[in-house]
Order: sequence, then C-alpha cells, then structure tokens
Amino acid sequence: MSALFVPITEEKDFLHRLNAKSEEAFHELFRQFHSYLVIFAERRVDNPKVAEDIVQEVFIEIWQSQKQYYSLPGLKAYLYEAVSNRCINYWKHRSVENKYLSQASYDQRQNNFFTLQEEVYRELYIAISELPPRAREVILLYTEGKSNEEIARQLDLSIETIKSHKKTAIRFLKNRLGNLCLLTLIFKSRKVKFPLALSVPDSCL
Repeated sequence: MSALFVPITEEKDFLHRLNAKSEEAFHELFRQFHSYLVIFAERRVDNPKVAEDIVQEVFIEIWQSQKQYYSLPGLKAYLYEAVSNRCINYWKHRSVENKYLSQASYDQRQNNFFTLQEEVYRELYIAISELPPRAREVILLYTEGKSNEEIARQLDLSIETIKSHKKTAIRFLKNRLGNLCLLTLIFKSRKVKFPLALSVPDSCL
C-alpha cells in the first residue's frame, strides 16, 4: 500500500484542503494513489479496463461526497477499502449477469421447443381429424395416456377392438404425416409407451 507523500507537519493542512475540495490537493491525491489503486484493483478483477473504471469511480466519489478525512492512514484505508468493495460488487454483478444470460438462453430454447411442439400438435390433430370416427376417438384417448383397458372400459368395447382401431389409426398417421419424428415428439410428451407398430429409430428420439 502506498504512502501519501505529505510531511507529517503538513498533514493537517493537506487534509483541510482536501476536505475543502481543493483541486490542487485532490490532484495530488490522484497522482500519488491512482497507479497503485489500479494495480490493486486489476489483481482482483483481472481486467485492466474494469480496474481503471473502478478507481476512477472511487476518486469521483471522493470529489463529490461530503465525507471528511481526519488522518492520512484513515484516508489510505478508505481508498483501498472502497476499491476492494467495488471489485467485490463487480463479481457479484457478473454472477447475476451470467445467470441472467444463461436463463435467457434457456428461455429462448424453451420458446423454440414450444413453437415446434405447437406446430407438431397442429399437424397431428389435423391428421387425426381425418380418421374414421371410432379410430379417431380411440387415438385421442391414447394420446391422453390411457391404456387399452381404460379406453375399452370408457368406450364399452373389447380390448381387441381397441387394439384394432389403434393400429389402423397409427398406420394412417404414419402414412399421412410421413415423419415419425413428429409422432415421437408428441407421444413422448404425453409419456405414452410406443406400441411395436409405432417403433421409431433412435435418431428421432
């Protein structure tokens, strides 16, 4: 830490002039401490430009504030403490900023996914609307995650009949959409297990 090169006999006079906002005293303070404080800050933020800005802010605050200084050791301690606190705040801000950027990137990816998902739903349900009534009814219940047994009970049909309607619907949708990846996304989002008739390659998962 640098010493302020003011003879002890002139200490009170210097502090008096500094407290009175003497430009000459302020410039003397700046000349004697600026380079030391920049080095001190740069070791903490690892960025010369940021370090310079931090030190400039500290000197501006000293000039603009009404704080009074009554000893040279106290003044030196204040200078280094002020720089140190700003370095800490810099890293806190960077941490928050990085979290924000990370969240913004995640949100964008989510938005892109939901946009794609909505388009997939639209295409799927347009195709489903073209199915025969009973097959359409079965496949809609299937996409809700209902089992064959639950669909059979709800529609008062045999399980074999449900399987037959479902097989017909899945075959139609595969031919109609022409892209098994779309079906994969929809059915996986519903957390439904794929029947053998709708097995898809890993590249679509």
